[in-house]
Amino acid sequence: MMRVFNTALGVNCDHCHVWVKPGDPTNDMAADTKTAKLVAREMMRMTTDVNARLSAAIKKPVDQIAKVECATCHRGAAIPVLPPPAPAANAPAAPQAK
Repeated sequence: MMRVFNTALGVNCDHCHVWVKPGDPTNDMAADTKTAKLVAREMMRMTTDVNARLSAAIKKPVDQIAKVECATCHRGAAIPVLPPPAPAANAPAAPQAK
């Protein structure tokens, strides 16, 4: 599961955990002192809720729907970068660079 977070958010252990280096006695993976770890827990609750609500709304088992996961929004960045908004339906096309 931690490797999934690493890939989805592009972060290492020390982003969420009190972690210095492998084997260091001051590493404290269980500590809840970092805000990022608390945010991650809440985001996990959110995605679980979204997936359950979607499953119920379309009357399909959760294992048969495309799930919202960390990578859905984060795409390798700790802070998701929003894409630029789509052009308005009747907006003129932007000129092409030469």
